[in-house]
Amino acid sequence: MNLGVDIGNSGVRIASIEVAPPKVIPLIRIPWSRPGSSGGPTPSGTGQPVPADDEPSADGSAQTAPSGAGYQPAESHWLAALPVDWSADRPVQWWISSVRRDATRTLLERIETAAGHQATLIQHTDLPVQVDVPNPERVGIDRLLAAWAAADCSPAGPVIVVEAGSAVTVDLVEVDENGRVRFAGGAILPGMAMMLRQMGQFADLLPFLDAETVAGELQLPGRSTEQAMLAGVTCSLLGGVQMAVENYRRRWGNSTPAVTSGGDGEAIARHLPDPVEHWPDLVMQGIRKLVTLRQRD
Repeated sequence: MNLGVDIGNSGVRIASIEVAPPKVIPLIRIPWSRPGSSGGPTPSGTGQPVPADDEPSADGSAQTAPSGAGYQPAESHWLAALPVDWSADRPVQWWISSVRRDATRTLLERIETAAGHQATLIQHTDLPVQVDVPNPERVGIDRLLAAWAAADCSPAGPVIVVEAGSAVTVDLVEVDENGRVRFAGGAILPGMAMMLRQMGQFADLLPFLDAETVAGELQLPGRSTEQAMLAGVTCSLLGGVQMAVENYRRRWGNSTPAVTSGGDGEAIARHLPDPVEHWPDLVMQGIRKLVTLRQRD
């Protein structure tokens, strides 16, 4: 059994990775409690798991663990929400992409105590990707996995990769005529929740707002402080991504495809000129490619 794990700054996603035929089956998303949050009901208000924003599996099994649980990445109680029978004899191989060291330590310590469980903490050297930046080890592995997966949309040439999570990255990937992938770098923007938290923290008269993703149509002018803040961060996010994409296309051509992913990926895709595609979970698709490569070897 292969489990893909994407540990990010807003939570962790778990998926089952199948090799033949190649498939990613999202299982669960576990959100971290946010700074200043005291817990509370789930987004549905029912206290029950709600659908995740991942690509759904055929039976709709992807779920989000209740946000009211107040999961802290460094504390082990979030492990109980994982869809894993730790006492089973079935071997489990964990493939971990992480940008959170505290949650990674928590998970690895548990895996080490489980019979038949093994973990691969994915590093940039594990991927057949040329990381063409001065310090490749400092590039988030999620960006590199997303870049490797997005390269599949182009037989040869550049690809713009927009990964929209807690932070939003707009990266440039090049694929040569032999299929070799080169990660050339990119731009990093704050996501919706990050911008709203910063305004609430540093501006005395602005409230704390909790919005993880772009919601609905842009409403301008905002008729309240809250509406104006939401409109402002939406404009900042969408405008920043648009400007980065326009700059790439001025250099590499207007036909350069863009691929979006992440919680705000679909909303961003609607505001970008073609060619653009939305792939629900590029990081997991990158993990799937790595699992397939390793098992083929």
